[in-house]
Amino acid sequence: MAKAKTVTDTAEAIEEAVEKGAASVREGMDKMSRGFGKLTSFHKETLEALMESATLAGKGTEKVAGELTTYAKSSGEAFSLAIKAIAGSKTLQAAFEAQMDYAKSSFESYVAEMTKVNDILLASAREAFEPLQARGKALAGLFEFKAA
Repeated sequence: MAKAKTVTDTAEAIEEAVEKGAASVREGMDKMSRGFGKLTSFHKETLEALMESATLAGKGTEKVAGELTTYAKSSGEAFSLAIKAIAGSKTLQAAFEAQMDYAKSSFESYVAEMTKVNDILLASAREAFEPLQARGKALAGLFEFKAA
């Protein structure tokens, strides 16, 4: 009779170990599934941030192109006026002064325009980088270890 009880105890111990092992495997699979879900969500949000960043960069490029087009137009008009002034000069000294005035104003407007374009580019780059920076912070958050 003692042998039967030992076999029964052993069988119960094996059954209990198998149940605990199965529960542990289920728990591990659940954790892994949640982890994959988080990873998939993270990548989806990252792709959305990349698209937003590209859209913002495109808008910045449009602003710069518009600004440069306006500058080119005004620069061309200023050049036409300078040519008329130089051609209409009665003396060589007056033509030289008209040309110098044009060169000075042309350089000043160029510097002002490039400063404006630089400001637009910097603002656009900051704006376009914000979604990517947020994703970088989110990535860092994934690796934070919490004390148990």
